[in-house]
Amino acid sequence: MFFLFNVLQVLRRLLLGWLGYCGFCWLLGCGLWGIMPVGTLATERAAEKPAERPAERIASLDVCTDQIVLLLAKKTDIVGLSTLAQDCKVSVLCQQAQHVPILPAHAEAILQVRPSVLFVGPFKASMAQFVARVLGTKVVIVSPALSLADVAAHIMLVAQALGQDERGKQLVVAFQEQLQRLTVPVTDSSPRAILYEANGFVMPVGSLADDVLTHAGMRNAAPLLGVGSVARRVSLETILLNKPDFLVRDESARGYSLAQAMLNAPLLLAAFPPSHVVDIPARLWLCGLPQTLEALARLRRARDHYVYDQVVVHGHSSRKTNSLTILPSFPPLFP
Repeated sequence: MFFLFNVLQVLRRLLLGWLGYCGFCWLLGCGLWGIMPVGTLATERAAEKPAERPAERIASLDVCTDQIVLLLAKKTDIVGLSTLAQDCKVSVLCQQAQHVPILPAHAEAILQVRPSVLFVGPFKASMAQFVARVLGTKVVIVSPALSLADVAAHIMLVAQALGQDERGKQLVVAFQEQLQRLTVPVTDSSPRAILYEANGFVMPVGSLADDVLTHAGMRNAAPLLGVGSVARRVSLETILLNKPDFLVRDESARGYSLAQAMLNAPLLLAAFPPSHVVDIPARLWLCGLPQTLEALARLRRARDHYVYDQVVVHGHSSRKTNSLTILPSFPPLFP
């Protein structure tokens, strides 16, 4: 009797799964029928009425492409951004996204808004991507930025997909000019910094944050702590034994978890003077954006004051005198 009950349960699940698949196919068929005429029907209607150029309908399902779209496109052309677009913990442009529709990463949502172009990250929303391609939508996959050079490349990729090449070039030129202004070379005497994250994770060499650190004239201490190409947890004792010059952390979620509380461990803060602790909100370099230069500027100022202190206060004259230039404060270039 128990065996028969199990068999019936399996059959029931198979039936429900088959019905669900049929329902999706029916929904997809209805969506395709309602988008535009196909085959013979398309030919007949085209003869009746001249074709009209469709309005630009832009959608994004990734928080990084959300922000590039907001920099390049008109808000009236955006039919939906990802569910993180309005979260100020992860998005620099959260305020600009407040009055833009939010688009869940579901196939049904794509059927409803029918975008002409869809921006996604790799390996995300595969079913939504599939439906978008079936609908004839241009799907543009944008990989995560691993360096500041990727920022310019991603801006132009999105700009070309939107037909905003000129606007994209203007952003890239402004970005590269500021990047050149902020960049200083790394030498053997450059200060070392640890990119310390919640739960004791240390960011590795080869990440976007590491590249920002390098452009600021600092060396990543990760290799000294045994961190390879992937972020990993490092004990507090290891950090104190190999004490770097700077502690770079993210306090944007302070007080929300025990993992975040590790960034404020009394023993850790006692090892670094306040001027050697640099707080960088994760949203500044979670994505590669023009606003990432604000993180670079903060690190550059900390480095310049460190070099000034070493040369003038402690008399380490072996350092080059051109390193004494301290970057002045300036308003954000990309608000």
